[in-house]
Amino acid sequence: MRFIFVIVFALFAIPLIADSKKENYGSIVIGQFDSKADTLEVTQRIKSIIDLDSDLKKLQEEKKIEISLKEVSSKLIMELKPFYDEQILAFAYLKIHEYYPKAFIVRYGYVQIDEANKAQKEAKIANEMKVAIEAQVAKIQSTKTQQEQFDSNQKLWIALGGLGIFSLLILFWSFFQNKSMRKLQKEMYAKQFKLEEDQSKLLSSVGDKIHDTTKEVMQERDKILDAPITKISKKSFDEKIRDIKKADTMLKDTTNDLIEFLKIKSGNIMLKSEPFDINDVLNEVSGLIAHKFKNKNKHLIDFIFDIGTDVPKAIVGDAGRLSQLLVNLLENAFKFTSRGEVKLSITTAKIQNKNALSFGITDTGIGIKKDKIEKLFDAFDYDSDTSDDGNRSTNNSLGLYITKELLRHMGGEINAQSQFGKGTTFTFKMPYEEMSSYKGEKTILATYKKLHAVVVNKKVMIIDKNSDSSWAIQNMFKLYLNNVLVQSAATVRDNETLMGEQDILIIDERLLDRNNILFLENIKNKHNLKIVALTSMSGSSNEEDDDELRGKKANLVDIYLSRPLSPSRVEEVVRSIYWKELESVENAAPRTTLEIYKEEFEETANIERSNFSVFMKSKVLIGEPNKINQRVLLGILEESGIECEVADNGEDVLQELSKYYNNFNLVILNLNLPIIDGYIVARKIRENSQFRDLPIIGMSGSHIPEEVELMVAAGMNAHLTTPMRIGTLYTAFSKFLEAVDINKLQKELVAKKSKGIFDTVPNILDIQEGVSRANDNEDMYAKVLKEFVETYGNSNETFRKLVEQKRYVQAKGLAMDMKGITQAIGAKDMHLMLNEIHQLFMYNRQDQLPKFMERFDEELKKLLLNIDVFQRSF
Repeated sequence: MRFIFVIVFALFAIPLIADSKKENYGSIVIGQFDSKADTLEVTQRIKSIIDLDSDLKKLQEEKKIEISLKEVSSKLIMELKPFYDEQILAFAYLKIHEYYPKAFIVRYGYVQIDEANKAQKEAKIANEMKVAIEAQVAKIQSTKTQQEQFDSNQKLWIALGGLGIFSLLILFWSFFQNKSMRKLQKEMYAKQFKLEEDQSKLLSSVGDKIHDTTKEVMQERDKILDAPITKISKKSFDEKIRDIKKADTMLKDTTNDLIEFLKIKSGNIMLKSEPFDINDVLNEVSGLIAHKFKNKNKHLIDFIFDIGTDVPKAIVGDAGRLSQLLVNLLENAFKFTSRGEVKLSITTAKIQNKNALSFGITDTGIGIKKDKIEKLFDAFDYDSDTSDDGNRSTNNSLGLYITKELLRHMGGEINAQSQFGKGTTFTFKMPYEEMSSYKGEKTILATYKKLHAVVVNKKVMIIDKNSDSSWAIQNMFKLYLNNVLVQSAATVRDNETLMGEQDILIIDERLLDRNNILFLENIKNKHNLKIVALTSMSGSSNEEDDDELRGKKANLVDIYLSRPLSPSRVEEVVRSIYWKELESVENAAPRTTLEIYKEEFEETANIERSNFSVFMKSKVLIGEPNKINQRVLLGILEESGIECEVADNGEDVLQELSKYYNNFNLVILNLNLPIIDGYIVARKIRENSQFRDLPIIGMSGSHIPEEVELMVAAGMNAHLTTPMRIGTLYTAFSKFLEAVDINKLQKELVAKKSKGIFDTVPNILDIQEGVSRANDNEDMYAKVLKEFVETYGNSNETFRKLVEQKRYVQAKGLAMDMKGITQAIGAKDMHLMLNEIHQLFMYNRQDQLPKFMERFDEELKKLLLNIDVFQRSF
């Protein structure tokens, strides 16, 4: 029976041994080699491929894949392993297969047959079994009788039959294994096709959104232009203008997202490493958010900064990219929040033992369903229809994808948590370098010590309707003062004695009703209490108050402070209140004395609206209740490049000045402003040390000497008489605003345009079409062209290299990327050629690609020449 055992063992031992070594991972077999020396060149090339390919490099770092050599039957097998995820295995295989077409996948945990050695292995197994059987037969022949020899021969035939069955089993197994490999390869190509299809759909969707938004803007504009002026009410006019501005902003955001997406796809992400103050970033971000969402339920949403006390003031990194990350996430939060709060929290953290900052953006919005969380950062889940606010998982995916990729390039990470119907929190970590040798560190420390010495023993009380906001503000004030107390909003009038002991009261403006104002006026008259009113991020939320109540608020409040607060803004408030004490401690130079003009300004001759462009860098605040006067002033200045803000009453003037992102160069005040008149407004402006060098021009219907004296006593610098004369206004501006020399700039522009250089090159760039797609905005179109040159300026060399190396997947991706953007910029010839290249991929005619290399060179050179001509004449 021993030889029967040999057959049984032969049938079952090999599968059992294979199963005993079963592991759950896959491997990519590169090839087989006779010696280790033969593998050195291939190993080096594989490493170079991984280093040059950002995706493979990332896989190697995150998944710990490595190149492995294994000896099998005197041969060396080179593998790339381990892969524990089928999709990652498929992705890596497609990358490697471009360079090594004979590479194949092996899954450990199954019996694997090396196709290259299959016949050799089968022959070896059969030969070993045959030798064993023949030895057994010879032994039996020497010890058995003739009858036993007959029986032995019969059993030998049985053994040979078993061997045949075993061989058939191997053949069947090999067949099914090959079938499985073909199925896997088919699935991998299907996934690759899906990725390309998704990318094409994304670019098409974004392009459609740009087109539809542009069309909407043009339709609204045409409605205004075509309607009889007598039938246009101010209300409908304002609504249409607001809709146009909203669509214009959406178009700009979509275009910027597309530009960033293309930069990421091309690997053209530039990161800076330079010192910056986090407070500057926070102030910039809050200003951008406040401007964008100034009309959205501003009194129902609290915008809060909660900064950890150990967060460094100054760090080394990319301030612009950090600002971009925060704006992306905060815009997302505000977009889907109708009431409650949006809070930005910053704490210190670690990433792989490196110093990092952790940013948390929490909102009380609609939240995200659990099954949608994983799709949040998927670029290809972009939905061009953003009308459904409930579809938060798709409405902003392109922006979130950009955020994730930027963080990946910066060495950071991001995740999201959400409760549907309750809110969402995005948390990201970003590494940074410490500022061990910050040049301004000593100055900052000295300034802090002086401020701390003046205010350390001052007492502050905070009363805010939002408790989260109260504690965040308390932490910031504690950077400078020891005694900072938080009180409940329900107990405003319950702490008269305690409140009378305070030096500063920080109070939510929404709590200033008539009863509380009367209570606080009494305390303020008895004690030297400074009152700071907290407003929403866009200013006061008291539009429904009558004029009497608004006037009482304005007279009570010393400083308006809009949310969110940052440490630097808290410092500004404290400095504004105690500027006299600080001047004596700091030995500050006396205030600059602005020149005062009591006489009427002379009228400058031959002045037109275009002359005001010399003041294009200025920002002017106009306090004027009369709509006609407003339109006259804005009509004069609208094409000058001067940025203007208009306030209808005295309170709004102070509100605009309190917004820290408003850096005005000049204030024009009507003396008869409602709620707070121009004289009181001027006094309040001068009480704030921040505005001691800000020129103020009073404006009234007559120039009376007594009135001028009152204006000067209130802190004004000059007077203008209405109705306004354009030459007089120009004279006033020339006294207080800095003029820029634009003559040289204009001459250069005229000289460039006079050359007629468009006639010297083939005109293959449809500028009119491109500008039209950019909402008739040449500045935006020029920006898109600049990004195209930076991203695809060497795409002809890239295309040639990919085709020569037969890296068709990358070549197709390049063509797809450029196909969408060339249509957007009006590069019709280039777009047509890229469409032909795309069709070659669709019909699997990659062998025709070399014919397009010369044409690609020619079309790109012509396009770049046209873009250069446009840029030099723009």
